[in-house]
Amino acid sequence: MTRILLLADDPSVIRDVGARLSAQGCSVESASTLDQAFARLAGERFDFVIVDRVEDGVSAA
Repeated sequence: MTRILLLADDPSVIRDVGARLSAQGCSVESASTLDQAFARLAGERFDFVIVDRVEDGVSAA
């Protein structure tokens, strides 16, 4: 099963995108801040990370 970390500060984005990915058979975890995402990434393994937008003034590029 593909594991995805979804980083978004908007709960509706997490809900909607998460539901679509789950319907495709993905395991979706979420984070609403960069700190939460980094903590998850430090302790877990994901196949993909999806970032909704630039968080906390840090560019995703």
